[in-house]
Amino acid sequence: RYFYLIAFRSYLFTTVKATTGTNESRFTSWMEARPELGHLCDNLRLDK
Repeated sequence: RYFYLIAFRSYLFTTVKATTGTNESRFTSWMEARPELGHLCDNLRLDK
C-alpha cells in the first residue's frame, strides 16, 4: 500500500543530497535505475 510513498521518499532524500543544479533526475528514471525496487513491487504479497 505504501511502497511507492516509501520509494518516493527515498528518491527525494537521495536527490536532495546529490543535487548539483544541472543534473535533475526524475522519479521514473530513478526507479528504472533500481530494478530491485520494481522486482519488490511486482512480487510483494500481503497475506491476511
